[in-house]
Amino acid sequence: MEIKTAEQMFHDDELVTIPGTHQLYKIAEINLNNGDVMLERYYLENGKTVSTKLPLELYSANQIEKPVSL
Repeated sequence: MEIKTAEQMFHDDELVTIPGTHQLYKIAEINLNNGDVMLERYYLENGKTVSTKLPLELYSANQIEKPVSL
């Protein structure tokens, strides 16, 4: 089985979620050395994504997924 790197699975500014939640995040940065990603929390307002302007959150690439629908 091929193991994909964070860079292959995601790209900067892509919207993602944490499995089991409906919270939206935008990828702010991908660390190519260890696969960690820095996420900025977002929410939907009138069909547009809006940043919560909170500090970035650190996750590993295997902890996030692309949202099924917005």
